[in-house]
Amino acid sequence: MPQDRRLAPIVDALLSDPGSTKTLAQWARQTGATERTLSRVFQKEIQLTFPQWRQRLRLMTAITLLEQGLSVQNVAHEIGYQSVSAFIEAFRLAFKLTPQQFKQQRTID
Repeated sequence: MPQDRRLAPIVDALLSDPGSTKTLAQWARQTGATERTLSRVFQKEIQLTFPQWRQRLRLMTAITLLEQGLSVQNVAHEIGYQSVSAFIEAFRLAFKLTPQQFKQQRTID
């Protein structure tokens, strides 16, 4: 968790709602910091860019939702993907399996 007071509300909000589509510019206006400052602080404290961190959060949330039995389509929309195919591709790139293969593998185990 970040120590910077400007990042804490952003991280908390996205942990509660990983599907939020708020941009870093929108978060900047809300927190009173500039987008550039937030971007630098994210990189410094979390060692990831804001988009990288958000994608990791979404994909980790996807694993939990898939394990709970939600459909791939519902998971994609729940975590903020506009397109199911974009979600499937991001999941496949990150985990070397499609979400459906992941679900099938979990039922076998």
